[in-house]
Amino acid sequence: VHHRGRSRSLAVAPSRAMFDSYDNSLCGGVPAVWPRAPRWPTDSALLGKIRLSLAPENQMTASEYLMEPVKKQRLMDLAWAHFNRLIDKYHAEGARHTLEEWAELVCVPTGWGTDQMMDWLGSRENFEEEQTKLYDAEPFCALYGKNFLELAPNAHSISRRSVQRKCDKCRTPTLGECALCGEAFCSRACMLAMKGHRRECEMVYENGNNCGAIVTLVEMMDVLTPEEFEAATGGHFTPQQAGGGFLGVDRRKEKEAGTNAGDWARVCAARGCVATECAKKCTTCRAVYYCGKECQKKDWKTHKKVCASMAMGTMGKHATESSK
Repeated sequence: VHHRGRSRSLAVAPSRAMFDSYDNSLCGGVPAVWPRAPRWPTDSALLGKIRLSLAPENQMTASEYLMEPVKKQRLMDLAWAHFNRLIDKYHAEGARHTLEEWAELVCVPTGWGTDQMMDWLGSRENFEEEQTKLYDAEPFCALYGKNFLELAPNAHSISRRSVQRKCDKCRTPTLGECALCGEAFCSRACMLAMKGHRRECEMVYENGNNCGAIVTLVEMMDVLTPEEFEAATGGHFTPQQAGGGFLGVDRRKEKEAGTNAGDWARVCAARGCVATECAKKCTTCRAVYYCGKECQKKDWKTHKKVCASMAMGTMGKHATESSK
């Protein structure tokens, strides 16, 4: 089962036109391959800061209205990755359970609903037989994914971290993903070798996911090293070239000059606070700043839901090891 509808890749020219067509979004014939998933879909504060970093004429691109469908799809992607990770664990153990037991073991902790499955079970003529029937992990996964896939009402409140998925081509565990459709790839070489990827990837693009790609691009410009960024784009772009048509300011030039104007990563993360030049950083994720202890304490109820996930997104090359 695949859930797509995520970000887009980079283009041939550093301007808004880079997202006007699928072909213009490619880097040497294929989309970029980001080394890890973006954090903004699970962090509204981060999305707001990215929006402010865009040039005024592009800020509508990152509006809540346009981002909401992409955020929902991202949540489904992440929840499904956690679902499959548990399925792999129980498959390796040779576990066999009833549908009700699988619901408690796999669906509930990963944020997937069970109402449809329980209604189906209750409507069966051979209810007693079905209720006690044992399923292996993979047959249960196939049954649930094909017939009962729905997010639970509390799916948004479940804290998750980025987890490895299997590369669509070589099946190697990876945090990497296609910058356009979000499918798992460990490298550009695997993406190039994957037959049929372009067709599905272009379909995702045609469904209007270019807005999410712009936001993801801005985040990756900030969290990846120049070397990681150029590797992700196959050497076709530097961060400065890729963001030239979107940003209101060039943050990397400011950093080189020793200034922080426009650097949204140092704006206080507490809701309602507009303080800048913040020096206090969350010691767990090291990804958000606060102007002081009061704002950090006030924001903890919101931030604790995504802190672990943000920590995974800021650990760079060691993220793969940490997610095991």
